[in-house]
Amino acid sequence: MVKLTRRHILRQGTGLFLTLTPVGAALAKPASPAQFLAVRIWPANAYTRVTLESNHSMKYQHFMLDNPSRLVVDIQGAEINSVLQGISSKVLSNDPFIRSIRAGQNTPNTVRIVIDLKQSTHPQVFALAPVGNFRNRLVIDLYPHGADANDPMMALLNGNVPKQRQNTNIAYDTPAPKNNRGSGGNRRPVIMIDPGHGGEDPGAIGPSGLKEKNVVLSIARETKKRLEALGYNVFMTRNEDIFIPLGVRVAKGRA
Repeated sequence: MVKLTRRHILRQGTGLFLTLTPVGAALAKPASPAQFLAVRIWPANAYTRVTLESNHSMKYQHFMLDNPSRLVVDIQGAEINSVLQGISSKVLSNDPFIRSIRAGQNTPNTVRIVIDLKQSTHPQVFALAPVGNFRNRLVIDLYPHGADANDPMMALLNGNVPKQRQNTNIAYDTPAPKNNRGSGGNRRPVIMIDPGHGGEDPGAIGPSGLKEKNVVLSIARETKKRLEALGYNVFMTRNEDIFIPLGVRVAKGRA
């Protein structure tokens, strides 16, 4: 039996420490930065949506600057790549809200996106968890500032849910529908058409690449035209290629 001296114990302990150190260092290794997978911009008259898609959830903060008007979004734990570097080419000249957009590595751990605006804007920035074919998304919605307070979209953004009208039998000073069988001679039924999908949500895609969002919008427009020809008062939740949240669709119908 070998007698262990203090020197042997210290020497063995040092070897154990050296052996465990790399393992501890590996466990403390910081997480890999978020990788941007796609950038999409959907301009419309109602609002413009910018979507950044990443393999990781994104921590962010945003603020507005004036003279000129611009929105700044900082994304922590991210590194710029070729996908994000091409974001400026996604802006269309007829976009009603975005003049230009650029991205850069603001700090070693932060990517900064700067959006130069064409008009005073009410921005909404939020994250979406993966769903379907989409990964982690950071969404930047740009709404016109000072929009009509009665608009359901703006009401929801301000935290107000429009109440359903109690009296739906509203009299109008317009001719009744040709086939109206109601007792109210001037009562004009109101119809709300809700074309599904829109914007970055294409719906089903056929073998030829035809998107459901475009099909239902075309059908809705034709339906609206024919119903109006019969004398009905017709509205649509969307009449362009934009994504309308479910809550806003409901609010528009109630309003």
